Amino acid sequence: MSKSAVESAAHAFFKKKSTAAYTLTDVILGQPSEEQIAEWDRKFESCNLWEISNRMRNGVKVRDRMYHFKVYSKCFVGSEAAKWMVKEGLVESISEAEYLGSLLVNAGLIHHYCDDHDFRAQFLFYCFAMDSSTKTDYDDMKLDELEMTFRKVVVVSDRKHHLKTYHSVFVGEEAVDALVESGQCQNRGEAIKI
Repeated sequence: MSKSAVESAAHAFFKKKSTAAYTLTDVILGQPSEEQIAEWDRKFESCNLWEISNRMRNGVKVRDRMYHFKVYSKCFVGSEAAKWMVKEGLVESISEAEYLGSLLVNAGLIHHYCDDHDFRAQFLFYCFAMDSSTKTDYDDMKLDELEMTFRKVVVVSDRKHHLKTYHSVFVGEEAVDALVESGQCQNRGEAIKI
């Protein structure tokens, strides 16, 4: 991983940690200092994130999980992955595990199931890019069927925005929500890709 990529991830991580709600780990151990972040930068600058993700893929439990009566396929829990990183000696603390997890997210090797969070050592579901159900082979889909379903669930109308009228348009967020609610897509990430 290049030095600029590590610095960028470090800056995003530090900024996120300084503005986000604190976890119990942050309260007990304290928020990582800029010096700590710089030390982690040096530590992970020359690491092979692909190898780490493959090792993690074989070490954490990846399985279908249910939460609020919804099934999340082929995923793992952030807190379990962070504990695994510590146990395997990849990192020394949960905070450092969150930092390494953020590097893996930024490298596109793992992602939050719904792409709503950076890596956190919490009860949040994550997927490995190689297992991601959001990777859909659209060449095999019947585009006519997709278009028909899209037209049924997405409201197309004239809309006003900033004193300008746009004719026969839809709002992207509404379209994504409609595709997920209709069952056409398994999650927001897949709907966005369509």
